[in-house]
Amino acid sequence: MVLTRYMLPVLAAAGAALAQCQGPIHIQNQGDATAIELCSTIKGDVLIDPSVSGTLSIDGIEQITGDLRCVNATQLTSLSANRLATIGGKFDLEELQILSTLAFDVLSEVLTIQWIALPALQSLTFNRGVSTVTNILVSNTGLTSLNGLELETVGLMDINNNRYLDTVDVNNMRVVNTSISFAANSRTLEIKLPNLQQAANMTFRNVSDVQVPSLSYVNGSIGFYSNTFESISLPNLTETGQALVFQDNMGLSNISVPQITQIGAALNINNNPDLLVIDGFPALETVVGALDFSGGFDEVDLPHLRDVRGGFNMQTTSSKFACNAFNDLRDRDIVKGKYKCAASQENPGRLGTNSDSSGNKSKSAAPTTFNPDMPTYSVFGLIAFLFML
Repeated sequence: MVLTRYMLPVLAAAGAALAQCQGPIHIQNQGDATAIELCSTIKGDVLIDPSVSGTLSIDGIEQITGDLRCVNATQLTSLSANRLATIGGKFDLEELQILSTLAFDVLSEVLTIQWIALPALQSLTFNRGVSTVTNILVSNTGLTSLNGLELETVGLMDINNNRYLDTVDVNNMRVVNTSISFAANSRTLEIKLPNLQQAANMTFRNVSDVQVPSLSYVNGSIGFYSNTFESISLPNLTETGQALVFQDNMGLSNISVPQITQIGAALNINNNPDLLVIDGFPALETVVGALDFSGGFDEVDLPHLRDVRGGFNMQTTSSKFACNAFNDLRDRDIVKGKYKCAASQENPGRLGTNSDSSGNKSKSAAPTTFNPDMPTYSVFGLIAFLFML
């Protein structure tokens, strides 16, 4: 009886503590956060109330099995967690207008990062570095770099509308399983992925430099749109499963993809006004889809091209360009689809258009422009949004 009398309060206290560590946990102030600091694991979600203001520290907790979510806490300035290593669900921060400090000293593993509308957040204090994330969406923040995201493998990564983001240098990334997309960030954004070897899909818009020296295979598509770099090199890329696209890159004067032998869908090079010579595909043998070049180029050299299974379009404003070599490809049935080659076109068209020397067209695509004052969302961003709902 005596033992029971002493044990019952202990068991009751243990039961209360266990219940306190069971999510969902609602945090409305620092006192609520302090109340759970003895929990090493929160089983479920931790939800930060929109009314929270100032500084919030979620200390002591090592793991959250569900989401860590804070939406519309417009007066929150700082969010930190000194021992949190794992978030098993979504790390969701949205519409935190004055949040300027995000400090997670040992965070290394998150299922999904979704950060939207954090305009005052300029940097991350992630001392260990997050190395494992399945999906990332970072949109409309004040971040100048992604330092602190030390990713090795990522599923879907969409980085858009971060106007001050001028550096992305992820040294450890080796594989992109679904897609990676950059759009409408700083016009001076430089992207360095020195050890990336394989990706499913890649899209680069409005960037000033892209370096992927180790990339050898893209099993989907890779596209470069409306960028400002003068040169692009993919020195180890040997094959794509889908399209390879260079479009509306106003300063681009050199493309080098020296080892690629096969493109699994279309090869599109369109409206790159400074690109006068296209000779960066010396090993290319097969284009499974269409080959579609239009612009102001004087010369195109594809010395090993042996098979174009779709249509063939080559239209340029230049009077120096000669179609003779490509007419031979048509005559030898190397081109399997519709063929068009024309120089001195005032308004050169893409595949499926009919341009004459006066520039008249029967059908054409609208030009792609970039308005820095208008939010731009990639196709992969839409996929990410739907995926993360």
